[in-house]
Amino acid sequence: MTQTSAQNPEDQAVCQSGGQQTNAEGAHAQSEAQAAKAVSQPAAPAPEPAGAAQAAASAAATAPQSEGAAPRASRPVTISAKGFRGMFGNSGKEGKPAASAKPTEPAPQSAAPGFADNIFDAASVVGPLALLLIMLAQAWPALMGHSLYCPREAAGILAFTQTAQSGMWLAPAGDGLSQWPVFFWFLRGIEALLTKTAPQFAHLLFPLAAMTGTLICLVAVWVLGRVAGLDRRAALAGGMLLLCAPIFAPLSTFTGPEALAAAVTLLSLACLCHGWQQPGTTITLPLGFTLAALAGLTGGLFYLLLPVLASLAFLLWRCGFRRAQKADGLVGFVLMLGMVGCWLAVVMLWHQPEGYLKNLGTQLVTWPITKATWWKPLAFAALGLLPWLAVICGVSWARVLRTAPADLAASRKEKAGMAFLWIALVFACLLSIFAADMVGAAVCTACLAALLLGKALLRLPVAGAKLFYIIAALCLLHASMALVAAGFGYTLDWLGKFFHFTLTESQRSAVLGLKALPVLGGIGIVAAILLARLVRRGAHGGTSGSLVMCAVIAVILAQPASLMLMPQLEKTPEAQIKSLSAILTPAPAAPAVLAPAATPAPAPEAPVAAPAETPKLEPAAPATAPESVPAVPAEKPAPVQEPAAAPAAAQPAGAPAPQTTAPAAPAAPAEVPAAAPATTPADAAKELAKEVVKEAAPAAPAEPTPAAQPEQPKGAATQTPAN
Repeated sequence: MTQTSAQNPEDQAVCQSGGQQTNAEGAHAQSEAQAAKAVSQPAAPAPEPAGAAQAAASAAATAPQSEGAAPRASRPVTISAKGFRGMFGNSGKEGKPAASAKPTEPAPQSAAPGFADNIFDAASVVGPLALLLIMLAQAWPALMGHSLYCPREAAGILAFTQTAQSGMWLAPAGDGLSQWPVFFWFLRGIEALLTKTAPQFAHLLFPLAAMTGTLICLVAVWVLGRVAGLDRRAALAGGMLLLCAPIFAPLSTFTGPEALAAAVTLLSLACLCHGWQQPGTTITLPLGFTLAALAGLTGGLFYLLLPVLASLAFLLWRCGFRRAQKADGLVGFVLMLGMVGCWLAVVMLWHQPEGYLKNLGTQLVTWPITKATWWKPLAFAALGLLPWLAVICGVSWARVLRTAPADLAASRKEKAGMAFLWIALVFACLLSIFAADMVGAAVCTACLAALLLGKALLRLPVAGAKLFYIIAALCLLHASMALVAAGFGYTLDWLGKFFHFTLTESQRSAVLGLKALPVLGGIGIVAAILLARLVRRGAHGGTSGSLVMCAVIAVILAQPASLMLMPQLEKTPEAQIKSLSAILTPAPAAPAVLAPAATPAPAPEAPVAAPAETPKLEPAAPATAPESVPAVPAEKPAPVQEPAAAPAAAQPAGAPAPQTTAPAAPAAPAEVPAAAPATTPADAAKELAKEVVKEAAPAAPAEPTPAAQPEQPKGAATQTPAN
C-alpha cells in the first residue's frame, strides 16, 4: 500500500487534501474535514510532511501541461467521503465493505412517494388556492340556483329580511329571536357588492355567503398553522383534513354564522400568537384584540373569551407579563373593550327591538351545567373528526414522551407557536362546555385540532399509518353499510332493533323514500376498499397521498348528497327542508290565516241581539219572498225554499228567536200592509214595534227589482240586525 501511494502521488495528495491537509490549512468546513478524515486515515501511509504533499500535488498538476497531453480525469475522484464510499463501495487496505452499504437497507421503512404524494407537494406550494378548489368542487351544486335550507338557516334568513326592512343593523332580530350583528353586516356587504357588480346573481346571496365564510375559515386555519411554526405541507394537511371531516364539509352550503365566527377567532389567535412572540411593539396585537371583539359580536361570548384566555395562559407559560405591559398590548385590550362597550351603549340608548338584549343574554352561556349537557359539544366535535382521530392511535407515543420534556422546555423560549396552539385547543375544549351554541363551539374546536392532527398524520411511521388506514376504512365501511341498510324496509327494522330505537310509521316511510341513501352507501363501500388497499405490503405512497385520496372521496360523496338527497328531503315534511321562496312566502301569508277565523263569528252572532223584534221583522219577509216569484206573493212563497224556514219562523214567535232570517216568515201576509204606514219616519217614536217596522221599511223599495238579485234577501236580512 506504501508503494501504491508512492507511485501515485496524486491519489495520495487527494486523500491528504480531503483529510489531513484540510486540518493543516483550514480551508474547508469543520464537518467536511471530520467526515473526510474518517475515510482517509485507514488508507493513509505513514505521515508525511505537509510540504512534500504540496510539492507532489503541484507536480501532478503541472506535469500534463508540460508534456502537452490532455489532463487526466482525476478530479472526479476528489469527492466527499460519502460520495467516495457510495461510488466504490469499500475502503481501507483490507477491502472490507464500507459502513455506508448497510444504511441503504432501512430505506424501505418509509414508503416511496407516489403520484398522490407528488400532487400534495405541488398543492402545498399554492396553499389556500388548493383548498378553494376542493371546496368549490364540493359546493358547486348550490350555485345552480335551487338551494335548500334547514330550519336553522331559515331562521337566519328571515331575520336578515326583517332586519333589512326595519333597518336595525345594530340589533338584528327575527321571529322573536335576537341575533349577533356582525354576520348580518357580512350578508349586507355581499348583497351590496352583488347589487353593484352582478345584479343577475342577487338570488345567490346566501350560497355565496356560505362559501365565502367557509373559504375565510380555511384561510384562517392555514395562516394560524404557518404562524404557529408548521411547514406548508402540515398547514395544507390541516385544511384538507377539515374538508374531509363531516363536521366541516357541509359548512360550504350552510348559511349561518358558525364558519365566519370560527374564521375571525382563528385570525385573532394567529395575530396574538405572532405578536406575543415579538420582543417589541407590533401592529398584530391591536389587530388581534380587535378581531377578538368582532368574533364575539359574530357568535357570542365563547369566541370573545378564547383569544383572551389563550393569551393570558401563554404569557403565564413563558413568564412574559412584562410583554403585556407594553403599549401595543394595552392599546389592543382597550380597543377590544371599547368596541364591545360602544355597541352595547348604542343598542341600549338607541332604538332596539323589544326584549333584544334580554333574549341575547340567554345565548351567552349555558348555566347550570348538567351531566346530560356538558359533554355534548366535545362529543359532537369528536364525532365530526372521527375518521381522523384515529391518527392518535398511530402516533409513536414512545418517541413523543421521550422528547416531550425537551420540547416543553424549548417552547418557553423558542418554538412557542405550537405551545400557543395547544393552549388554545385546551381552552376551546373547556369553554365549549359552557357555550350556548354547541355547533359553533364544536366547529372552532375542530379547526384547532385539525392542525395538530394534520401534522401528526404526515409524521406517522409505516406501522402507525397502516393502523390508521385500517381504522379509517372500518369506520367508513360501517357507516356506508348503515346507509345502504336504511334504504330497505327489512334492514331498516333490523337496525332499529339493533340500536334500540323505534320509528313511527311516517318516519319509517320518510326514510325509505330517500333513495339517495343506498347510493351514498355504495360509494362509501368502494372508498373503504380503496383505503384498505393502502395497508398491503406493496402499496406505494405516504400519508399525504392518502389525504389526497380522501379529498377526492369527499368530493364524490358531495355530489349525490347535493343533487339527490337534498331534493328528496325537500319532499319529506318531517325534514322541514325548504327553498328560499318557501321560506319568504309565509311571512305575508300569516295575516291571511287570521282573517277567515274572525269573519264568520260576527255574522251569526249579530242577529241574536234582536230576539224581540223578530215577530215584527216577519212583515218584511214577504217583501223578500215574492222577489223570487213576484206574480203570486201569497201562495208561491211556501213552495219555493221557504217551507224549511216556516217552522223556524214559528219558533221565534215562542221565545228563543235566534234565527233572524226574515225570509222564513211568509205565514203572516196580513201584516204586509203594515209595512206601508211604517214608511213614514214620523211614527217611529210611538212604539217599539213601529221602530222595527221602520227598520224593515228600506226592504220595501227593494221589491221593484226582485229578479236582478235573487239571493239579496238573505244578505239584507243579515245586514238589518247588524244595524
